[in-house]
Formats: sequence, C-alpha cells, structure tokens
Amino acid sequence: MEHYVRINGNASEYIPLFIGVIIFLSLSPVNWVIYSVVILATVSRVLHAIGMYSIENTGQRHPFRFIGAVGTYVSMFAFGCIILMKAF
Repeated sequence: MEHYVRINGNASEYIPLFIGVIIFLSLSPVNWVIYSVVILATVSRVLHAIGMYSIENTGQRHPFRFIGAVGTYVSMFAFGCIILMKAF
C-alpha cells in the first residue's frame, strides 16, 4: 500500500510543474523544439509510472522507471533552457 502512495506522490511532484511550464510556453509562438520536449516529458512520465507499478517496493529497479526518470530530468533541463532563451 505504501508503494502506491509513493507512486502518486511522485506524480504530484512533477506533473503540476510540467503543466505550468507547458502553459507558460504555449503563450508564445510554439516551435518543434517545444513540441519535442513536451512529448519527451509526457512519454517519460508514463514510462516512469509503468516502471513503478511493475515493481514490488520502491527499493527495486525497473528499466522503465530508470528511463522515465532520466527523460523527466532531461525534459526539465530542456524546459529550463527554453525559458532562459525566451527571457533573453
């Protein structure tokens, strides 16, 4: 039971941030780079959730969990770079 609480907690930490950034970036002209990062972020979060649901406890490892986490961090970094480029 505690494992499923952590899965939802993880989603509640990242998904609102992504939604806010996507809304902010959609207020200006959107190009293919932003679309690509949005797709990467979405696929990463889905893969991470699949990986988390596939394990028994949070101490175990799963390839989808790892790929999803790395994709989440890469997309967060890319969003940050895009926002900085739009600011200057």
